[in-house]
Amino acid sequence: MSGFALPGAETALQDAILTAVRADAGVKSIFGDPARVFDEPVSAPVYPYAQVSLHELRPGGGADTPSAEHRIDLQVLTRWASRRDAKDAMGVLRKAIEDAEIAPSGYRIVLLFPVFSDVVRLRDGRTLRGTL
Repeated sequence: MSGFALPGAETALQDAILTAVRADAGVKSIFGDPARVFDEPVSAPVYPYAQVSLHELRPGGGADTPSAEHRIDLQVLTRWASRRDAKDAMGVLRKAIEDAEIAPSGYRIVLLFPVFSDVVRLRDGRTLRGTL
C-alpha cells in the first residue's frame, strides 16, 4: 500500500501523548512530579506508574493521502489494595488525554480518544494492572 509510509509518525505521536500526559496536574498528583509515565519497561519501579505497553500501527487513507491508525495501550501498575483506586488512576490518564491538545509536529490527528479500559490483579496478588 503506497500511502502507508509516514516516517516518524509513531514516535511523534507517542512523544506528543506522553508529553501532554506527563504535564497534566491530575496525572502528577497520582504518578508524582515528574510523572512516572514511561515509554520503556521499568526495572525497579516506584508504584504507581504508567507505561506504554503497545503501539500498533495499521495503514489507512488512500494512494495519495498517507495515513495510519495507531492503537496505543497505556498500562497503570499499582500496589494499592483497591481496584477502585487503580480505576481512578486510569481515569486521570483518560481525562489528561481527552483534555490535551495533542499535535505532533508535522502530522495531523483526525481523531483521538480512549476506547477501552480494564483492571486486573496480577498473579503476585499485590499488583493491579489497568489498561487504557
